[in-house]
Amino acid sequence: MMNRIWEDHTSRYVFAAGKIKSGRTLDIACGEGYGSALLASYGHEVTGVDISEDTIKAAKIKYGAKKGKLSFVTSDVFEFLERNKDPYDAIISFETIEHLEEYKRFLILIKKNLKKTGVFLVSTPNKLFSDLLAGDKFNPFHVKEFYTEELISSITSVFGSKFTLYLQRPVKKDFLLFRAFVQFAFNKKSSIIIGDKNYEGLDNILVVTK
Repeated sequence: MMNRIWEDHTSRYVFAAGKIKSGRTLDIACGEGYGSALLASYGHEVTGVDISEDTIKAAKIKYGAKKGKLSFVTSDVFEFLERNKDPYDAIISFETIEHLEEYKRFLILIKKNLKKTGVFLVSTPNKLFSDLLAGDKFNPFHVKEFYTEELISSITSVFGSKFTLYLQRPVKKDFLLFRAFVQFAFNKKSSIIIGDKNYEGLDNILVVTK
């Protein structure tokens, strides 16, 4: 299980590195900083933000600074976005929005903190599979889970229609429950494909341009 989560985590950041241009990148809820450090290794100037002081301390110890390209900040995400005055070229929010009660406010603040040509990458579990595999929320710490169309609607209500949907761990819609179980339990590789009407992703990723 942990190996699958780690594979998903790293795959998302490798994917992100190929979608954002050089410039300033904000990594929201960065955890212990592996993803932030990976992005910095591709030449991006990255700020990782997390609410946990201990987690950020661990990130600083483990990854330090990469030639001025990487920094870590302890902060509540809403407070950070409210006070920031210097917009970013890219903002990444992986597996975060489902933990936020005020997710619409979060999206509005993301838009405010992006440059005019900025890119926002957001990922979140697909609620369809929570329903299939758990009968409700798969993770009890999730405040709000999103079906694919629900996520798209929430994003477009703030950003408009400039987005591309990607599916992480895609599952073909026929025999969905069986295929989902196999993908979740046995498939070690975490692939990401562009949205396809014949598939659902265990996680949805949206690449949004302002």
